[in-house]
Amino acid sequence: MPLKMLDSPYREITRPILEYVKSLRRRSPRDVVSVYIPEYVVGHWWEHLLHNQSALRLKGRLLFQPGVMVISVPWQLHSSDRLKGRPRALRARRRTPSAPGGGTGRGRQGITFRMRS
Repeated sequence: MPLKMLDSPYREITRPILEYVKSLRRRSPRDVVSVYIPEYVVGHWWEHLLHNQSALRLKGRLLFQPGVMVISVPWQLHSSDRLKGRPRALRARRRTPSAPGGGTGRGRQGITFRMRS
């Protein structure tokens, strides 16, 4: 399935995604909608305050929608690698994006945003 881009006025994330997911469910009530949410893996306690707030808010709203599956995708930040003492080559290789399941991404659908200021 193709990647779907949604406009998001005023840097709003949760409402446009919820509306889009609800419209998908109305069109095909027997289908399950999968939503992938990237979440930062951080190395310092204070970084939790800076990151993942939108992801937590969105996940909290989507978990109560029937027929919606929420998938959290961890994304390692540099600070988490430094604390674990991992070599730099491993950090660079792990950040290379790839399609879920190791394929080319054909046959999958995703959502991305274009935020207006």
